[in-house]
Amino acid sequence: MTAMTGKTSISGTYAGYELDHLSVLVVDPSQAGRELLVSTLKDIGVGTVRKVANGLQAIEYLQGSRARFGGSANPPVDLVLTDIATAPIDGFMLARWIRRHAQSPNHFMRVMVISGGLNVDNIRAGRNTGVNDFIAKPFTMNSLRDRISAAIHNFRPFVLVSNYFGPDRRRHEMPPKADDRRTHVDPVDAKRAAAAAEAAQAQEDADIAAGARVFKIPNYLEAVVTGTSIDNLNFSALQKAEAESKSWVQDYADWIMPSIVFMRQELAKASDGDESARTRALEAIRREAYTMENTAVYLDYPLITAVAKSLSHALDLFGASWDAQSAMIEGHIQALFVIAREHLAGEENEKGLQVLAGLKGANGAGKAAR
Repeated sequence: MTAMTGKTSISGTYAGYELDHLSVLVVDPSQAGRELLVSTLKDIGVGTVRKVANGLQAIEYLQGSRARFGGSANPPVDLVLTDIATAPIDGFMLARWIRRHAQSPNHFMRVMVISGGLNVDNIRAGRNTGVNDFIAKPFTMNSLRDRISAAIHNFRPFVLVSNYFGPDRRRHEMPPKADDRRTHVDPVDAKRAAAAAEAAQAQEDADIAAGARVFKIPNYLEAVVTGTSIDNLNFSALQKAEAESKSWVQDYADWIMPSIVFMRQELAKASDGDESARTRALEAIRREAYTMENTAVYLDYPLITAVAKSLSHALDLFGASWDAQSAMIEGHIQALFVIAREHLAGEENEKGLQVLAGLKGANGAGKAAR
């Protein structure tokens, strides 16, 4: 991790902003990409820049960080700039961790995704994990400065519902354009984006009407970058919201529930469809299992990693009848459901041992049916 400082002021729309008061954490798997982004941030005047190679390192850094009003080993982070492909913890999972995990130093900090592969689907996925905004690669110094300044200025209220916490999502969902003439918005993507934006607005309106919790936090960061001393800011609203967050924090077990539902749906397709449909469905399950296997262990759920790895083996059980194989797959998906529902981190408790014993029994039956 490297810290760098800059002294350049912004001109134009955000002329009052002094980014030398800003602290940014860069998360990018490419060394060249990290260096370019750090260098450009320095050129636009960002005062403090730290860089890590993946989402896991970002979490480890943030765990030792602090909010502007707190105190700990690392200095505060105002903005996280992350790529999507930051395995073993991808950019969306990192955003979810920042928004919902108990160890996040600031559940309300800015999170921006910066990627060369932005499209409507992953923009929607990012919004659903609480990302504030997106920056498309390739970028210029001006576009990076303007997007960051806009994210500082446009600090929307935060909304808490059962399956989401983050900035109000009621806004247009067009992919941000890169500074490259080769980049264009596909007409199909444009229609899908418009439909997605309309659906998001309707859902958010319904959530708020149903009594969703809305947090209107003062824009402390804008005050900081326009020269207000930290000592002159009253952080009581943020402190109160952070104290309340203890009642709605989540962890990885909560976040995989949609994947478990998806795997069950794909298994049903595999059972009802022809050979081609079965192959596609099993491949979809395999992708979910692979992600769980390679992510859960880093988020304190080694039992999920073990079951997901065993599920991958069950998907490769050649020679068994479909009835036997599908029963094994269903057993693994059910085991994942129990682990997630009960938040069973490892094998150290009786329920965890029971889950593993059940899987061994199912695996033995499947092998016997080959």
